[in-house]
Formats: sequence, C-alpha cells, structure tokens
Amino acid sequence: MYTAAFTLMSSATINAITVVAGKNNSPLVSALYTIIPMPTVSTPALNVSALGYTGSAQIFISCATPGATIYYTTDGTQPVQGDAAELYNNTLGVTLTNSCTLKARRSLPA
Repeated sequence: MYTAAFTLMSSATINAITVVAGKNNSPLVSALYTIIPMPTVSTPALNVSALGYTGSAQIFISCATPGATIYYTTDGTQPVQGDAAELYNNTLGVTLTNSCTLKARRSLPA
C-alpha cells in the first residue's frame, strides 16, 4: 500500500493501480524511471617532487576533468566550497612557506 513518497536509488519500473472497496480496480499504469549516475570527477594531482623544501615551495594542482574547480586548504581540514577552503588559481599555484598539510578537492559546475 502506498502511503508516502519513496526514493529510487537505481532505475526501476513503477507499476500502480488504485483500489476502492466495492469497486473495480483501476487499469494498471507503468512508468520506467532511469537513474543516470552523476559523473565522477578526477582526483586532483599535486606536482610534489620531494617531501621537503628549503625556503618556500610553489605547488601546482591539476585535474584531468574539464571544467572542474579545485578548492584547497593548508591546515589539514577537508576543503569544502564555502568553508575555509581557498579557490585554486591555476596560474599562480600555491606558495607554501611553512610546514603544512595541503589538501585539495575538485568539483564540477552545477
């Protein structure tokens, strides 16, 4: 018995009839719902060539997925758009002058 909305997690055919006591059932209706998976964005790549630098390091981040936007943090937290994450600039890269944990995350435009 249908009592509330439901969520489809994969493609499915929905079949439905209506029933009222003392009456004939309605004709069966069917509809195919196709769930199209969201595209997966490539993992960002860092150009880190060594584990230690003297002075400062210029780090460049890339993503093989066209149109992807990269956000990064240097305090070890997960980079989330709108939080403390910085929007990555492909031209300037990231200049690091102190020890830190650099994390990057990519996203596609909506």
